[in-house]
Amino acid sequence: MMATAPDQRERLKALVEGERCWGPAPRRVSARPLQEPILRALAAAGGSARRAEVMSTVEDEMVAMFGAGDREDVGGRPRWQADLDVARRRLFEHGLVERGEREGVWVLTEAGRSSTFI
Repeated sequence: MMATAPDQRERLKALVEGERCWGPAPRRVSARPLQEPILRALAAAGGSARRAEVMSTVEDEMVAMFGAGDREDVGGRPRWQADLDVARRRLFEHGLVERGEREGVWVLTEAGRSSTFI
């Protein structure tokens, strides 16, 4: 069986047994609101930082906003960390962040420095 949160397991079990167990979806922050904190974290670090440093800074800034859905386990890590990678990829696609010379290093581009987010 896939690893899921206990409330998810209960809903799935009820569904298998023919019951509908509708409830509100767990509150979570999507990838988009994580883009600004990523840019701020990189700017505060002098323009480049390892993923782990950015993650720690973003977590410190956003922890109060994270809901139960953000803390759900997805592939062995909290969902918000997966969303952080999606947010970085979108920033990369818009030319605001680029890959560093070493793996795992994120670099703020000139466009990212002049972004209105910072």
